[in-house]
Amino acid sequence: MIIIRNIKLKNDDENELKKKISKMIGMKNFDYEIYRKSIDARKGILFNYQVIVDVDLSDKKIKSIKNCEKYFEEDFRLEDVDNSKSVTVVGSGPAGLFCAYLLAKNKAKVKVIERGSEVSKRVDDIEHFLETGELNTNSNVQFGEGGAGTFSDGKLTARSKDKRVREVLKTFVDYGAPSEIMYDSKPHIGTDELQKVIVNMRNDLIKMGCEFEFDTLIDDVEIENEKCVGIKSHDKKFQSDCYVLALGNSSRDTAVMLADKIKMTNKPFAVGFRIEHPQKMIDFAQYKCDRNLPSATYQLSYSEENKRGVYTFCMCP
Repeated sequence: MIIIRNIKLKNDDENELKKKISKMIGMKNFDYEIYRKSIDARKGILFNYQVIVDVDLSDKKIKSIKNCEKYFEEDFRLEDVDNSKSVTVVGSGPAGLFCAYLLAKNKAKVKVIERGSEVSKRVDDIEHFLETGELNTNSNVQFGEGGAGTFSDGKLTARSKDKRVREVLKTFVDYGAPSEIMYDSKPHIGTDELQKVIVNMRNDLIKMGCEFEFDTLIDDVEIENEKCVGIKSHDKKFQSDCYVLALGNSSRDTAVMLADKIKMTNKPFAVGFRIEHPQKMIDFAQYKCDRNLPSATYQLSYSEENKRGVYTFCMCP
């Protein structure tokens, strides 16, 4: 397989795209998929594609094609998994959920413990808070199945070039997300759809043997000889061969409890605030035309020497 980058077309037309690929590789019959698609509006409107083409070309031929190189599919299976071992994962946000997913796919015995509620009850708890101001401190926008991202409009912002990002997107698609997230430069699911995706993922994990304990706040860990031998939640005790603490940014109370038990290091974090602009203003600033195009986005960053920088993190068009 090969990947060809920076293929530019004046129109978003897959027939034209296939013709251009055909001309570049000198073949009429081939399979391809769009790896990334974006709009380049710097000099008029151009649709910029990256494509993976399923062909076997010589090194000499690949070198003759502009912006082309070999493409290798990554194998994300775990090696040497001892499936007689058990794992307790604390937290069902993105880190905990995908940790459990990868382990369960490799036949490990997994239990997921989450301080908040499953999605359906979590939605009710948040609606109750918005109507009355009464906060459920363990089931809210920050805590619960799917983590804080469940209610952040489903923007899948990732600046990493790691190929595992694509594997994460593929997993979302497998569980019901729109296929466009695989190639959109700013992939976006939407809160309502993301909630369904997470529930589908949890149901499949249960079929693979994974167990879930919601509404279960870890309030103590047992350490013996510098090793965790158990974790507690009120009158419950959980024991396994391995423990993964995927607590998220908001579990300050759990972090304070752990600080007396295990060695921890502070991690830098960013503080953000919301800015709103009319979408028409952004569209015109970016596209400089009135064509019917997807909602435009932008990204800005600024930094001074020896000072902390500021940057736009993500957009909800």
